[in-house]
Amino acid sequence: MMTDELKEQKILIADGHHRYETALNYSLENPDDEKKRYVLATLVSSDDPGLVIWPTHRLLVTECISEATAIEKISEAMELYETSSIDEMHKELHDWHMGIMFRSGRCFLAKCTRNGDPLWSLDTYIAQELIIKRVYGYDDGEVIVRYDAEFGSVKKRMASGKYDAAIILNEPSLKKIWSMCAEGKRMPKKTTFFYPKIWSGFVLYRMT
Repeated sequence: MMTDELKEQKILIADGHHRYETALNYSLENPDDEKKRYVLATLVSSDDPGLVIWPTHRLLVTECISEATAIEKISEAMELYETSSIDEMHKELHDWHMGIMFRSGRCFLAKCTRNGDPLWSLDTYIAQELIIKRVYGYDDGEVIVRYDAEFGSVKKRMASGKYDAAIILNEPSLKKIWSMCAEGKRMPKKTTFFYPKIWSGFVLYRMT
């Protein structure tokens, strides 16, 4: 018999929500086939000490806006503080919403002062709305966005000179993610990177 405590447990789909939605629709299309009511999944307790959530940083490529203009426009929308180095920016990142690295080597810490909607406390949402869309014109196809979950990798990619800017984000807290989901908020893609990932391999579920 299911206890009241168990009834209150919730599941957060951290990865594979498209596969889940497809499996759900497939089961609804085949209501008389019990085997089609199930989907293969791995469940991890949110209290598991081994569960880590990495941030997913953004790398930007554009030919439509200069670095100087981008910095000016970002400063109009957010509080900016220029640091002396990449390492200083990364060290102080936890007190700000994000860090911003430019092709020239200039680095900034940025903070949004808006409030009200809880989404304005989420660094990926702030980066999406105030920088990627508003400054770089993502909706108009004026910027290409790449993603990377490792800061060391971002530094190397920026050093290659192939990217105009990188947005460095903080690790998202599980508490904030649960809160956003409970309120029905739709977070930007690549808001979370749950680690470790399940090992690669083949697992089959025979449905016939």
